[in-house]
Amino acid sequence: MTNTAPITDELRTVTADQLTPHPDNIRSGLGDLADLTRSIKNQGVIVPLLVLPAADDGTHTIVAGHRRYHAGRAADLDTFPVIIRDLTPVQVLDTMLTENAQRADLTLAESIQAVARYQVLAPGDSPTKIARRIGRTPTWVKSRLALAVLPRDVLALLDAGDLTIASATAVAAVIDLGDDALRECAAHLASRHWNDDPARTVTQWREQREGEAKRAEVIAKLDALGVTRFDTDRAARDAKAQPLDSYGLGLDTDQTRTHRHEPCHAVTVARRFDNKVTVTGWCTEPKRHRSTTTRPAPSEIAIEKPGTQSKQAQSDTDKAHKLARKMRHDAAVAALGKGRLPKGPLLDLAARVLTDSVGQPAVTKAIEFLAIETDNDTTGQQRSELTGWLDAGGDPTRLLVALAGAELETYGRQIDPLPGHTQADASARWLDLLATHGNYTPEGHDLA
Repeated sequence: MTNTAPITDELRTVTADQLTPHPDNIRSGLGDLADLTRSIKNQGVIVPLLVLPAADDGTHTIVAGHRRYHAGRAADLDTFPVIIRDLTPVQVLDTMLTENAQRADLTLAESIQAVARYQVLAPGDSPTKIARRIGRTPTWVKSRLALAVLPRDVLALLDAGDLTIASATAVAAVIDLGDDALRECAAHLASRHWNDDPARTVTQWREQREGEAKRAEVIAKLDALGVTRFDTDRAARDAKAQPLDSYGLGLDTDQTRTHRHEPCHAVTVARRFDNKVTVTGWCTEPKRHRSTTTRPAPSEIAIEKPGTQSKQAQSDTDKAHKLARKMRHDAAVAALGKGRLPKGPLLDLAARVLTDSVGQPAVTKAIEFLAIETDNDTTGQQRSELTGWLDAGGDPTRLLVALAGAELETYGRQIDPLPGHTQADASARWLDLLATHGNYTPEGHDLA
């Protein structure tokens, strides 16, 4: 298609029914015509309309002057002054853009759609060439060409002020996902008016969307297999289901794999913070599997669930534990007294740090282990009793062992504890350090 045509301006007057608006007028709206209509009623149309030569039916298509034409019709004007000019489609677009640019009344969406039309009418024209013809900068043209991929309803968000050009440019980066995704992403950014990094926000939105798509795919496969599924972990717990890992039934890998074929098997599917999808196994009838789990034997825990022992049996168990604690403590003190654990400020500091970090139940039991007489029952006061014991010349090694052993005893008395997942394990590492660096050997004095 050629971009040039002879310009043969001809000024004449034509009747209103010989004029027709251009079907591709770049202005989507004419605005308020009231003032212009009153002016034309009083003085007529002063500036002629620019039109194309008459078509076969004798009508002239308006290139510039659509507002004057509609206002004149509203003013009951029968004739209009026009300039007839033979223009190519590209020149028509040039003229429309130039005229509106001089008045600066095109909206962002209208200017984007107008510039995008060049890609159809003159696909070989560079942004620089287009800019030179319409009196704009190449950057102005490029920025609008980049947004030409956006649907009209997304461009409308620009005109409404809900999106900035930077935000719209970031949205255009997800064109590979289709128009629906463009609309979804635009709505997401439009709801975040404070957003100062739209490109990063769009990247995060894309990753989250991909994560949700993966989750939906996994859910579809599980549902197709007929696997019972809870929407959330909370819903599973509300249904009295137990997870298969150590926090629930404590099944090992092989047992978990076998459980998938049980009628009581259920799952939850979650998208993690890194957008990876995890499937958590649950059991809706945990009592069926208690005998096959890796829960500790009764001898490995302090107290079984309430009600499973008689009061006398529970009293005997408590006495046995108390004796075991005393034996363990005495053995630790004796061993550490001969050990190579460094003395002085470093060990004293370690004892004070642990005193400040353990839980209140452990503080209370440590006071009991060290036979410190006190009537205080508040956290701060009891911690002060332990640091005061150090200030009075108490051995930091004994306090470290007492605190670590106290935490083990405290958390070892949880209801139905499971190996590998109690707070006692963290405290046990203190005793491991003492054993490594202080020749402390707990043999014969187990923590049960």
